Amino acid sequence: MPKEATWSVVELLDQVKEGREIGKEELAKLHRLAALEMPSDEEGLQRTKRDLEAMIGLVDAVRSIEVEKGNDVGVGRIWPEGRFQRLSEGQPAEGSKETLDRDRLLGLAKRTERGFYVVDRPKGEPSE
Repeated sequence: MPKEATWSVVELLDQVKEGREIGKEELAKLHRLAALEMPSDEEGLQRTKRDLEAMIGLVDAVRSIEVEKGNDVGVGRIWPEGRFQRLSEGQPAEGSKETLDRDRLLGLAKRTERGFYVVDRPKGEPSE
């Protein structure tokens, strides 16, 4: 495990070129997948587009970092001796009672919309 940082987010941000351009159709698809409403004005659309393009540029920059094999960082979870977390698909985690169906869980929610949970913004939190 490395004893000091192998790269710097600050340096990476300085190196980030603009991300690839996002078209209106792709922007609409991302909003639909995230269950968000598209900004209604051109200024909001451009700001959202610019922010997403910058994020994509950062993700591309992080992906471009070359990591030497064998320098993998281990999982930092600590479990009591004799206990572990199952990571195999289809097997319930140790101590779990049951696995609930997605539709059943949605049915328990106070509010849903188009298959998504609707969570009210906490009081006092500003909206954009």
